[in-house]
Order: sequence, then structure tokens, then C-alpha cells
Amino acid sequence: MKSPRLVILLLLAMDVVHLQAQDKAVPAPSTGSAQTEMQKCIATTDAEWQAAFKRDVTAVHEAELNKVKLLFLMSLDEAFKKAGSAADLEGAGALRNEQKRFGDTNGFLERDDAAAAASVKQLRAAIRLQLARVEKEHAARTKALHAKIRCGARTGADAAHAAAADR
Repeated sequence: MKSPRLVILLLLAMDVVHLQAQDKAVPAPSTGSAQTEMQKCIATTDAEWQAAFKRDVTAVHEAELNKVKLLFLMSLDEAFKKAGSAADLEGAGALRNEQKRFGDTNGFLERDDAAAAASVKQLRAAIRLQLARVEKEHAARTKALHAKIRCGARTGADAAHAAAADR
């Protein structure tokens, strides 16, 4: 009984990137013979849990990351306008360069280089706090769903065992 649960848990523990690349559920492996009830149950359950992971964890995480990216762009734009109003040409140039870099890469730098302008460093520090919050929430959602999966796998395995015993 541990083997089917382990298979389900291993499949669901796949990297989020792989789950995003899948457009539809992975069909159950075919052995050439008719599937047993347990194999059908595992295949159905696996597809359901993958869909739940994509809906409840991956999609929410992507939406939150997109909000943080939009917040960063809006913050850069606002800081650029303030620098321009204050005639801070160096700061405005650094902010414009950061807007271009972010537009090209669509990613955040993990660390600032020493030559980065103070205004850029300040915005990056603020956004890193938001990213840390998003990642913490993502980890909590993942953990909660995995706990549900373990509980559901145990319940499903117990039910399959009971059904087999009735035969």
C-alpha cells in the first residue's frame, strides 16, 4: 500500500516549472493490459491533485508575482518622475536604466552591485521584501496542499484496501 502513495507523492512533488509546462493531465502509464481498479484510481487521483496544485498553488503564485512586477514598474515610474522634477539627472538616468533592464529581463536582481544608484537600491530592497512575502505564502500553500494530498492518499488507499477485502 505504501507504493501507490509514494508514487502519488513523488508525482505531485515535481517542480512547479514542469507543472506549468503541462497543458493537460498526464495519462496513466499503459502496461498493455487492462488497468486494475487501483491503477485507475491512482491515475484519476493524480490528475485531480495536479490540477488542484496548478489552480491553488501555481496560478496563485504567478498572479502574485505579476502583481509584484507591476508594483515595481509603477514604483520605478513614480521615482523617475520625482527625480526628473527634482532635476536629479543622475538618479533619473539610473531609474530609466533599471526600467530598461527590468523590461528586458522581466526579473529581479538578487543583489545590488556597488555602483547602483541609491534610489534604485532602495526600490529593489522594498521589492525584495514583497518577493519574500510572496515566496513565503507560496511555500505555505504548497505545504497545505501536500498535507491534503497525504491525507487524501491515505484515505484513498484505505478505501481501496477495504474494497479489495470485500471481494
